[in-house]
Amino acid sequence: METVSLVDFRKNAAQILGRLRQGHSLVLTSRGHPVARLEPVPVEKAREDDPLYRLFEAAADEGGGILSNEEMDGLIYGV
Repeated sequence: METVSLVDFRKNAAQILGRLRQGHSLVLTSRGHPVARLEPVPVEKAREDDPLYRLFEAAADEGGGILSNEEMDGLIYGV
């Protein structure tokens, strides 16, 4: 199984999530040691209307700030 480092995941999250959507499974490593397995969610289980699945769309590009809990709640729950 292919691996991706935590550093690479943080730098290239959108591309890596795209690979997961294409059906690839990956092992996430930290300092060379495996820490998690990243696997695509079967399409029938993913809910397109669930805002949690779309949270990545709100991720800031370089130079963006960190979202507060209230901002995340607003994006997820529309409050």
